[in-house]
Amino acid sequence: MHTRTKTLRKWALGGFLFSLQGEGEVYNYLVAEFSHLPDAHHNPNCHLAIRLVQYLPAPPVGATITKEYIGWKCGYQKLTDNLKYQYTESEEAPELLLDIATYKKNPYLLRRVFQFFDSNYLTDAQLHAKNFMYGCFNLVSAILISRMQIGCYFHASSFEKNGYGVALVAAGGVGKTTSMMRLVAHHGWRYLSDDIALVGSRGELIRTPLRMQVYGYNVKGDNELRKKLLNERSLLDLISWNLRIFRKGPFRTRRRIHAEEIFGSPSVSDRAHCAAIIFMERAQISDFVVKRIENSELISKLMHIMPNEIGDLDSTSDGLSLVHCELPGFSRVDYERLSETFLKTTIGDIPIYIFRIPASSSPDELTENVARFLDQYVSLPPVATGS
Repeated sequence: MHTRTKTLRKWALGGFLFSLQGEGEVYNYLVAEFSHLPDAHHNPNCHLAIRLVQYLPAPPVGATITKEYIGWKCGYQKLTDNLKYQYTESEEAPELLLDIATYKKNPYLLRRVFQFFDSNYLTDAQLHAKNFMYGCFNLVSAILISRMQIGCYFHASSFEKNGYGVALVAAGGVGKTTSMMRLVAHHGWRYLSDDIALVGSRGELIRTPLRMQVYGYNVKGDNELRKKLLNERSLLDLISWNLRIFRKGPFRTRRRIHAEEIFGSPSVSDRAHCAAIIFMERAQISDFVVKRIENSELISKLMHIMPNEIGDLDSTSDGLSLVHCELPGFSRVDYERLSETFLKTTIGDIPIYIFRIPASSSPDELTENVARFLDQYVSLPPVATGS
């Protein structure tokens, strides 16, 4: 009997090597998600093996079962309505199984209706892949990277110029994505990441695999960016966008897009030396205020924001404790300890600032003040080239 071979791909996320094996629409969409990362198929090492399966295997005898988690000493299953996966560790590479049977192929017309009213205008397969990226891959890769002490995720938008990068760190809705987009589109910077940034062991900012998630408010008042975001979209997509803006507002309407599609390939980079980290926060003040802070203060702020941005580490940590799963790094306490250890040795020489923003400032005002600050205070010498 002929057995169809599933395609295997491998990529490098900084020093973290992972593979993906599968087929079908969800697989193709995940391949597109990872497509800009360096290919690593010639490297024999692998730190995480991801496989797409029709159904998860039965858990081992004696596993502890709750409503959302099934756990045992070296692995667990997470079972929710929109995402089912299994993570296990062994002497070989950790393995991550994504159940694609939960991706239900509804009748064509029903699928188009669901897509029309989805906040991202995603198909069933695209939505399943997105749920995996945000609810699983971010979490597992962040934990393994921190355990290996080769990098650390943090909640930031990052960009570079002349090989020197800057990370804007902030809670959601402060303005980091809007500022990054306008700095790249209008001020000569190059895109590295949106929402989740990765700093490597040599203090470099590394591009992360997630597509950009652009909200209506990110492009409000910037006709050039808005046109690039919506350019070449179908008539139904445009109608869905405008109807949702009208009904739900710009904070609940978004589209996922590769940075190359909105900025162009020349304005996208893959890594850069980190020249500055800027923590942004809004406050009831009348003018912008910037001051230098210690890295310990930044680390404290990062640990307050980051765990809930990587697949909801808090709830995962609580769930695994209930099912007696003994995986190092999967508790919030472990993750924070490992991340703090790494950051203390990596960002010690990087200038760190707190950037306080008037609560009433517009996107244009914020971007212009960030650009002015970067020009004045952040040293970005041209990268030396060989003779």
